[in-house]
Order: sequence, then structure tokens, then C-alpha cells
Amino acid sequence: MLFFPGDPFSRQREVELETRLRYGSGNDPERPPGWQPGNKYPVLGMFVGMIAGGAAGITAGIHYFGSGGILIGFVGGSITGGIIGTIIGDLIRKRRLKTKTRR
Repeated sequence: MLFFPGDPFSRQREVELETRLRYGSGNDPERPPGWQPGNKYPVLGMFVGMIAGGAAGITAGIHYFGSGGILIGFVGGSITGGIIGTIIGDLIRKRRLKTKTRR
């Protein structure tokens, strides 16, 4: 066994430096904005839209393309439903913010 005397905290400083370089510090101006209270509505709308759109896409895919259209319908319906759900969720978020500022 080889004994190497040195700084016991050097590994910790190296990991902290790599983490700061990868994710930026807390005061980094290029960092994305933090989570806002109304941001849950577009995210929730996206998930609901993906589920509903995927189900509708599977139904349409089977109807038009047979059993081979399940995957095509699911992918297309999920993408379309996710986009529509995000737009509706954003509209809900804006409306909620507007009603809170009026009170």
C-alpha cells in the first residue's frame, strides 16, 4: 500500500469546480429562470394532451392504417396533443395571473 500525504479536501474542491463549470454558479446570468408558481399549468397540460392525443392517435391510426397504424397514430397524436395541451395550459396560466392581479 502506498501512502501519499496531501490535502484531504482536494478531491472535494475538484468535484465542486467541475459541478460549477457544468451547471454554473447560483449567480450565473446565463442560467435559466427559476420555477414560477404558474408554470405547472403548461406542463400539466402537455402531459394530459400527450395522453389524450396518443389515445386519439391510436384510434385514428387503427381506423385508417389498420394494426400497423398504432405506432404512427400514437407518435403523431402524442406530439400534436402535447403541443395543443401546452398552448391551453399557457392560456390558463395567463388567465390565472390576470385574475390574481385584479384582486
